[in-house]
Amino acid sequence: MFALQAVFHAPFNLDTLTGVVTIADFVPLDQLQIPEGTSHVSFRSAFINLDFVSGEFDTQYSTVVNTVLDMNPTTITLTPAGVPTGTGTQLYLLLIEFFQEVNGVQYPLRNGAFNVLNLIDIV
Repeated sequence: MFALQAVFHAPFNLDTLTGVVTIADFVPLDQLQIPEGTSHVSFRSAFINLDFVSGEFDTQYSTVVNTVLDMNPTTITLTPAGVPTGTGTQLYLLLIEFFQEVNGVQYPLRNGAFNVLNLIDIV
């Protein structure tokens, strides 16, 4: 896997109270380092509340937002299913996955070798 800054070159906003990640005016072909053969990209976020002492945690995921790789600006909004319960440290993650469409079906590119999962903030 690659580091986020090696692949993703767009500003984003994270609301640490709700876990919502917003990528405004995102232009995929301009703001991503795209592996050869890629036709689509998907984004997903996770909001985790982890108590390191007790080991208890709760994770809330956003839905997957999939988009075609083109020069059209779009706003990506990743909203977790809820705010995680419990106490502890809050972790925010962003996942970027690349796909190649063949005959109308999207396949992970090279078994996910170019995908990115990064911790984007800790509170």
